[in-house]
This record gives sequence, structure tokens and C-alpha cells, in this order.
Amino acid sequence: SEADVHQGSTRSFSFRGRASGSFRGFNDHTFLNLFATDPTQTVEAFRSQDGMKKIVQLVRTNAAKMTVLERGCYLIAALARTEKEAENELRRAGVLVLLKEAISKHHECQEVAIAAVLAVQSMTATEESRSEIVAHGTSEAAISTMSILVDNSRIAAFVCTIVSNTCFGRE
Repeated sequence: SEADVHQGSTRSFSFRGRASGSFRGFNDHTFLNLFATDPTQTVEAFRSQDGMKKIVQLVRTNAAKMTVLERGCYLIAALARTEKEAENELRRAGVLVLLKEAISKHHECQEVAIAAVLAVQSMTATEESRSEIVAHGTSEAAISTMSILVDNSRIAAFVCTIVSNTCFGRE
């Protein structure tokens, strides 16, 4: 859940769960668990190890695995909310295209849809991201998912915030 993903301060945060593997060995979804379960891991350290690009690559590579996709989207949401530079790095790594694909292709899985729409909402702090959300059709994909999952109030709330932030800005 979202609460499992974003805990602690804006400088470091952790997930609940068990970690396995090596931080440098991010070739499978254990990378998500590693970053997420290490309470000493800071966003600065993660960024210095090219973590933003790695997380986008990892989630893209494992997009067919719903658990990895969901957890990855929650991690992206948490990282994007920490600081604008983290959001910028995620955007430059192609996260908005990834999130659009997650929303468009997996709207039948409400857990993934919620996580992906939350991640898009979290990516609305900078003008560059807001412009790309609109330009890539990510906001349209989120609106379409909301119209499919009409009974999900969380998705509706996240999409309304996306639309508001992309139209009116968020600072």
C-alpha cells in the first residue's frame, strides 16, 4: 500500500518487508526491496548511484509483473515527492512514458492503476513535468482510467489533482 511505501522524512524513507540480494545487483525486483527496506538509504545516496534511471529501467523491464509494477510506481511516487531534482531526474529517465503505459495497459488491475496514477500526481511539482504529462497524453490516459474505474474514489481524487495541477500549476 501507499503507506508501506512512503514513510519517514523527505530525506530518507523505507518500506516494510524483507530485502534480499545486493544493492548493485538491480537486475531483478530485489532492487526495489533493497532500497525500500534500508532505513539508512537516503534519496541523495540513491541519486548518486544513478538510482532514478535504474528504478525506471527496472520497472520498465519488469512491467509484466504486476507486483513489481505496483511497487515500482509507489516508489516513483515517493521519490518524486522528496525534492524537485528527484522529480526532474525521473522525468529525464522517461518515467512519464512508463507511467502512461502502466495506466493504459493495466487499468484492469486497480492496484497498479492506483499506484501509477498516484505516481503521475506526484510528478506535477515542476512545470517541465506538467508540460510533459500533457504532451505525452499521460493525463488523458489517467482520465480514461478514471472513466473505466468509476467506483474508485482514490483514482478519481488523484486524477482530479493531476488535472488541476497541470492546468493551474503547483508550487
